[in-house]
Amino acid sequence: MTPSSLTTAYDLDVRYLTERFAVAALNRGVSIEQFLGPLVVDDRRGIRWVTLDPVADGYTVTEHAAEEPDRDGFADLDNFPPFFPERERAWGWIVGTAPDAESAMRLARDLVGAAGDRWVNVGIAGAEYLEYRAAQKSA
Repeated sequence: MTPSSLTTAYDLDVRYLTERFAVAALNRGVSIEQFLGPLVVDDRRGIRWVTLDPVADGYTVTEHAAEEPDRDGFADLDNFPPFFPERERAWGWIVGTAPDAESAMRLARDLVGAAGDRWVNVGIAGAEYLEYRAAQKSA
């Protein structure tokens, strides 16, 4: 194995937070996120992701939808063009709130289809988007 293949294998093994680490991050005041995949509305294609954010009285579940820019390697999801520009918050809107971290994770599962074992630190969902995009190009 080369050093780069070791790094790649390691990165894949530790990308997702265990539920315990996801809850701990939220309890420390750190947001987490999850790439949800493609979005198609009236033949328009975009992507979705969700963030869980600590707030003063609990946690918010924010769904995001964006158009896919036609730029390879661009993964800063928060700077993608909004899919629904007419919404109050064009790139994300709060779909629910919860009093504790565990409830926020369950709410995200119930409201937007988040998986319990795919939470990542903020910024990593962009890397998952790049992998999604590469898979779409090779299909």
